[in-house]
Amino acid sequence: MSLVYIDTNVFLGFYQLSKDRLIVFKEILDRAQNVILTQQTVEEFRRNRIVILMRLADEFKDLANKNYSMPATAVIRELPGFEHCKMTNYEAKDAMLKIAQEFGSWIDEEASDLVLTEFNKLVNMATIVPTDASLIERAHTRKLLGQPPTSKDKYTIGDELNWESLLQGATDDVAVVSRDKSFLNNRSLMAAEFVQRTGKNLLLVTDSLSEGLKTVGKASEKIKSAEESLPSPASQTPLFDKYSRLRCLNCGSMTWNGARCFDCGFMDDD
Repeated sequence: MSLVYIDTNVFLGFYQLSKDRLIVFKEILDRAQNVILTQQTVEEFRRNRIVILMRLADEFKDLANKNYSMPATAVIRELPGFEHCKMTNYEAKDAMLKIAQEFGSWIDEEASDLVLTEFNKLVNMATIVPTDASLIERAHTRKLLGQPPTSKDKYTIGDELNWESLLQGATDDVAVVSRDKSFLNNRSLMAAEFVQRTGKNLLLVTDSLSEGLKTVGKASEKIKSAEESLPSPASQTPLFDKYSRLRCLNCGSMTWNGARCFDCGFMDDD
C-alpha cells in the first residue's frame, strides 16, 4: 500500500482563509490509512500553529484600527448617507476585532481550533514515525554534510529529521507533499537515496496535495477543486505587506517572522 507524507507547512496552510479547509481535511481523514507522518511533523505543527494564530489575530486588529476610520470634516458630515457609512464602518471594525479575538482564543482553548481538531483526528488514524536518538544523530550528520534535504543558513534540523524518519519508517512506496524548497528542489537525489536505503520508491515530491494523493491511488476531486480555486503557494502574494505576511516567499513556509524564515533561513532585503 503506497503512502503519502504530508509536511508541516501543508497543514499550517489550513489556517489561511479557505472556506474549503474542513472539506479538504475530511477527505484526508477518509484516506488516513495511506498517510504517514513523523513525530517531528506533529510537534512542528502544534508549535507553529500558535505563532500563526497570534499573527492572524494581530493582522485583524491592525486592519480594524487602520482601515476603518472615517473622515469627519463638516462638509462630509452633511452628505446624504454619511451616518449609514459611519455605522457600516463601525460594524466592519467590530467584526474584525471579533475575528481577532476568536483566533486568540484558539491558542488556549484548543478544542475551539477547528484545524487542530481535525489534525488530531488524523494523528490518531495515520502511521506516525516516532523520533529516537538514532534519528536525531543521523539528522545532525546529514546537516553537517549538507546532504539534501537541508537548507543553507538554517540552524535547526527539522527537514533532515523528517526525511530520516521517513527513511526509517516507510514500509512501502511514498509520495511527499511539501512546500519546502529543500524537498522540492532535490527530488532526484532523494529518490536515489530512498531506493538505496529502503528498497522502495519515492514516487513523487510535490506541493500539491491532490497530486500526492492521486499518485498513491487515493485521488480526491474535492481537494483538487479546492486547490484550483486558490493561488499556488509559490505565486501567492504577501497577505498585507512583507513585515506581516504569513508565508516565506522562498519556501512557502508559515514560519516567516517579517524578516527571516525559520524554516529555510531566507531573509528579504527589499
